[in-house]
Formats: sequence, structure tokens, C-alpha cells
Amino acid sequence: MPQRLTALLLTLLLWLAAWPAWGQASIYFDEDDRRPWKISLAPGYGLLFVAGEKQEHHGFANRLHLGYGVAPHWDLELRVQLGAYEGDSEAEDGLYLQMGLLPAVRYTFLTDWVQPFVYFGLGWMRTELDREIKRVYTTHSLLLAAGGGIMFRVIPLVWLGMETSIAPQFFGNDEINASFFYHAAFMVELRF
Repeated sequence: MPQRLTALLLTLLLWLAAWPAWGQASIYFDEDDRRPWKISLAPGYGLLFVAGEKQEHHGFANRLHLGYGVAPHWDLELRVQLGAYEGDSEAEDGLYLQMGLLPAVRYTFLTDWVQPFVYFGLGWMRTELDREIKRVYTTHSLLLAAGGGIMFRVIPLVWLGMETSIAPQFFGNDEINASFFYHAAFMVELRF
């Protein structure tokens, strides 16, 4: 027992002796070691609002982002979205299924261990309403998306964060002429 106590006290003393060196230790992002490629997985909760319908549709929206840093604060991204939202439970059972592709630009405000960001993109979204018996319709739309979030560095390659976005969709057919979705997600990002 006295040996363990001595070892513990010695460890504590060495730890305290290293205290002045703590100010020299950097936990901040080194801009000389900027990793240009990013890949993110952002599973989250989504709400889909369809024009002409009285209720919103809750669901799961998953995103995959592939990005490349073109400057210290700017990234070009390709975002892939897959979503499944409940249908109108009073009228019919079924799901609204969405798949989209969104080229985007991301601006990061800080280049430190914490990085708030905003993004803007214009892309394509495929939406279909599936019922239990058959697919009712499929439509393609223009997707305009904007959002923001914050990332925290865990280790040099791994970042964790949150993102939220809003996106109106514009359709050109009779089934759905416009819709709007909101997405909130937890993000895991790898930088290499």
C-alpha cells in the first residue's frame, strides 16, 4: 500500500512540475498541416412540409458529404441525401422517400480546434410517395439548400459536430408543386 501511495504522489508531482510546459502545448489547428479532403456522415432528424398538405412529415434524413478545401476558409462539397418521411397518416399509409445530390460551397469562420461554418448549395432531389400497395408518383425537383453548424476537433483526423439546414424544393408537376424540408444532424467528419 505505501508503494502505491508513493507512486501516486510521484506521478502527481511530475504532473505538477510539467505545468509551465502546458502553455506551450497546442491543441489548436495547425494551418500548415491543413488536410484538404473531408468526408462526413450526418444522420439526423428531418421535417418535410409539402405544399397543399395540412401536416408536416417527420422522418430520418441521412447525409454523406465529400469536400475539398480550396482555401483556408473555403470548401467545395458534394452532398448526397437519403431521407424517409412518414406519409399522411389520416389519408394513407406510406412513406415519402427522397434521394438528392447537392454541390455546395462551405465557408468556415475559424481555422482553430472549433470551426463554425455556413454552406449554400443548389442541386437535384428525387421524391416519391410509396404506399403499401404501389408507388403513387415520382418527381424530380430543383433543390436550394442553406445551413450552418459547428465542428470540434477530437484528434487531427476526426471532427465531431452538429449541422442544421433548410431547403425549399421546386417541382414542375401536378403531384407536388413545392415542398420544404428542415434537417438537424450530428456529424462525424474525417479529414485527410
